[in-house]
Amino acid sequence: MDIDELLKKMTIEDKIALTMGKNFWYTLDLKKYGIESKMLTDGPHGIRKQVSKCDHLGLNDSQRAISYPCEAALASTYDLNLAYRLGHMMGKEASYLDVDMILGPGLNIKRHPLAGRNFEYFSEDPILSGLMGKALIKGIEEENVGACPKHFALNSQETKRLISNSISTKKTMRELYLRPFEIAIESHPEAIMAAYNKVNNEYAAENAYLLKEVLRDDLKFDGFVVSDWGGVSDPVLSLKNGLSLEMPGVDKTRNKWVYNAYKKKLISESEIDDALRPLLKFLLKEKKPKEKFNYEDGIKMSYEVALKSEILLKNENILPLNKKEKVLFVGSYLKEPRFTGNGSSKVNPVVVDSLYEALISNKIQFGYKKFYNSSAEFISNTKLSDIKDYDKVVMMVALPSELESEGYDRESLALPLGYKEAFDKIYKENQNIVVIIQSGSIVDLSYFKEAKGIVFSYLLGSKGGKATYDLLYGNKNFEGRLAETYVNDISDTYLKDKFPIKDKNVLYTEGVYVGYPYYFKENIDVLYPFGYGLSYSRFNYSNFKYENDIISFEASNDLKSGVDTLFLFVKDKNNYIRLKDFKKISLASLKTGKFEFKIEKKFFKSYDEKLNKFVVSSGEFEIIIGKNVNDKLFSFNYQSVGEENYQFKEYDLSLKAPKEENKYTINSTMADIKDNHLARIIYKKLLELNDPDKAETLMHKRMALTAIEDNPLRFYAMYNPSPIDRFKVEALIEKLNKNELKALKYRFSSKLLKKDEKEKIKKAIDEIDGKEDL
Repeated sequence: MDIDELLKKMTIEDKIALTMGKNFWYTLDLKKYGIESKMLTDGPHGIRKQVSKCDHLGLNDSQRAISYPCEAALASTYDLNLAYRLGHMMGKEASYLDVDMILGPGLNIKRHPLAGRNFEYFSEDPILSGLMGKALIKGIEEENVGACPKHFALNSQETKRLISNSISTKKTMRELYLRPFEIAIESHPEAIMAAYNKVNNEYAAENAYLLKEVLRDDLKFDGFVVSDWGGVSDPVLSLKNGLSLEMPGVDKTRNKWVYNAYKKKLISESEIDDALRPLLKFLLKEKKPKEKFNYEDGIKMSYEVALKSEILLKNENILPLNKKEKVLFVGSYLKEPRFTGNGSSKVNPVVVDSLYEALISNKIQFGYKKFYNSSAEFISNTKLSDIKDYDKVVMMVALPSELESEGYDRESLALPLGYKEAFDKIYKENQNIVVIIQSGSIVDLSYFKEAKGIVFSYLLGSKGGKATYDLLYGNKNFEGRLAETYVNDISDTYLKDKFPIKDKNVLYTEGVYVGYPYYFKENIDVLYPFGYGLSYSRFNYSNFKYENDIISFEASNDLKSGVDTLFLFVKDKNNYIRLKDFKKISLASLKTGKFEFKIEKKFFKSYDEKLNKFVVSSGEFEIIIGKNVNDKLFSFNYQSVGEENYQFKEYDLSLKAPKEENKYTINSTMADIKDNHLARIIYKKLLELNDPDKAETLMHKRMALTAIEDNPLRFYAMYNPSPIDRFKVEALIEKLNKNELKALKYRFSSKLLKKDEKEKIKKAIDEIDGKEDL
């Protein structure tokens, strides 16, 4: 069907209606035009299809599906073909479940280790994030299912995510935060999801620079842009500036709001048509015939990703375990693993195994003590005297799920103190300890300094138990390498203890120095560097040669068959280093092989703000081949000949926050207005919906606190069941501002005020009233 011909037939009311969802997960169906409803569903780590009570935070159950390892785990495989095949598998399952679009992958950069959603993102590195996303998207799209990378852009924290303002230079944005999207778009995803936050003072869903200048004009993105759920501040401005679809379709006043704007000539029909064209391309796409999904294949895929993602951080001749050894396993996570993230990526698994089940099924003789519960609370009646009788002890540790979730950021890297108490008690009896950590992001490992072995497992999905068993007992070999830096302490990061940032304005003053480039430049000692990981193999490298842009070398493996990963970094004269390429090297035991890297012009591209584009830089750089960012195997100086002289990237210390307006707006929060008597009745009703004191768990309490304190007023008109609609919100704001003005004028008339206090009040009155004369 010709889209332009269809648009000529449609009424303006139908066009406006089509730019908003039908309900929580579905687009609108307009059968008189041959437009069927399509389902968009969460799913970076599996399909989260909700068929009853709906939410975007994983609080309510979804239909059962394969749970795959989290994105952070997938990134640690450094296996692009694996990501591509995983995309195919997810696409096949989505198609079987009648899901038309998967909302993922997450492509945001891990700006800080405490960001609550880090498990849902690939890396602190833009190239790795982009390449992983590109491969995953390609696989999904080839199954005739849409992919929707998110959250565009600079969504770096959960704290105040609906109202925060990410302030950055264009250079930092283009080289770091937008780069993964630029790479991933090469696989032609059918949609991109706009972030909740502002970017340089404008909400992402209505940001013309992001959605028009970058996405459409520069990157030539031909899909549609969908809002994050409840993420539209101004529906009219969003449509004018590049958004096509507002979700969810809950606010029944929204379409009337846009229609009124159309009648007032605040938005034209041609602008609405422009918003609809890329959406209609998706809505009119024919589904391929439905095929039965082989869940056994999906389970095998989940196992393969888990197997290749686990990272051996420390091994002092304690692994692999021997089946003849007497091994004691400790901790409730042996039987009840932490396998998936909280929030929109939470999957209701068709199956989830445990290490306990894997040990039983493989007829391993082992001891087990629960010792502590899932919150790391020590069980006081645990018998300790026989621990010394075991050859080795394997301690199962996890960051409790309520401490790591979408919706809020972590407070520290610390694990619960109960783990330290448990480790110390065990260590007094037996010093042969292996610690296995299940977490979506890095944690403080200081409790386990004396451990002889440490395995970092991330969140491994449906088959993490079998994968961990096969690695522990040497049936398989470790391949995982860190895709993020493992710091010693949060004080080593650029933001130190100032994260999460509580202010509405978030200044990205560190520029491109996020993660390993910052630690490298500042020569900060880290616990485990970017790219680090051990295995049961021993790879040796020799005969490095550089000729005609080809780096060749030989590799040998004199231990167990396995896979190693080498990295190509480019470093400038100012000590700024960045990953450009990586290579998986597979060798059987006692075998050798020849391998090579190719140097490409794109390695030397940087963003020129004056030219407003990427250019190949001219200048001298160091090419480094390493086992990780701190373990150099070979390097040489390289003279790049390009379009412009290389521009040094320094910290962006000149960034400034905008002046705050001293008045209520549709993006004021309930915390902003709760002390105003006109708003108390609404606040009381919303408190009934989101009462922290009635929360069942710590996670639910944190979600409720966020809802009450940090959600803007418009969120309640557009998202939650609410006693107010959009028109009433605007009317309320007008009343609040008038009431505030009246109160300020009354205070100004007081004879008891000091001069400086009067000046502050007069300034506030001027900002609200717009008048100089009182």
